[in-house]
Amino acid sequence: MDGNEVTPVVTFNDLPGTPIFTLAMHTPGSWIVRPTESPLDLDNLLLGRLSEPTHVGFNLKQLVIHGHARDENGSPPRGTQLQLKAVQTDDVVSDTQVMANLGYFQFKAPPGVYDLAIRPGRGTEVYEIESTGTHGWESDPVNVTGTAITLDSFNGDVIFPRFVHRAGMELADVLAPSAEDYPSFPQQVFSRMKSMLGLTERPASRHADINIFTVASGLLYERFASIMILSVMKHTKSTVKFWFIENFLSPTFINFLPHLAKEYGFDYELVTYKWPEWLRAQTEKQRIIWA
Repeated sequence: MDGNEVTPVVTFNDLPGTPIFTLAMHTPGSWIVRPTESPLDLDNLLLGRLSEPTHVGFNLKQLVIHGHARDENGSPPRGTQLQLKAVQTDDVVSDTQVMANLGYFQFKAPPGVYDLAIRPGRGTEVYEIESTGTHGWESDPVNVTGTAITLDSFNGDVIFPRFVHRAGMELADVLAPSAEDYPSFPQQVFSRMKSMLGLTERPASRHADINIFTVASGLLYERFASIMILSVMKHTKSTVKFWFIENFLSPTFINFLPHLAKEYGFDYELVTYKWPEWLRAQTEKQRIIWA
């Protein structure tokens, strides 16, 4: 190390040992960060119980590409499922769903070059991409620019894609079922929940009879979540899939989940969602979790 370099260190002196502290990272809005190494419950820290230095590691996992979509009528193409595909491998790295509220959507991905596409299904029947919107609403159409999106900044990216109805589908609604597709009421409820959150199931995911969406933060709540999982599995013979918000889970619970799933025969998926920048910001962790 050069003698002129200073190791970046932040020190907090004279902190009281009895109150319960929470350790969290305040990061730019485009960063997806989660703890990867922690022997402590980061939501319930009692400094008076620590007798030696303790290391906690965080990882910058992904960056956010978000934006607002509209069709040729200026309306949000609500319910349209979108995906980012890696240019080199053609793998789907992230997917999302356009919300009715301001046409908002959100991708999470590492730096790279991606193709923006409508996920095969009802969306491709109704719409086609007119512009990726990488330079705002007045961006050139895809027959000039292509569908590539480059994520090369720690600030993430904001895009404003435009969509047009296909010929003969000018009055069609993506969320309206086609003639041969009439989902059951539970499927409708779960689809509406995913639509509200801008989430879609990954293509590789299998459908389960019972889907349970839950949040947990801190070792105590994660123990409750484990008890809930065991209770569900002991009282049903149906296939079950649990959905967890990854942002707030401890490294211990994330590492334990695969073993728990294998032992009790359930499926699970970790989903991540970043607080939209156009909504009023929240500073208290519990308020963000429950919102």
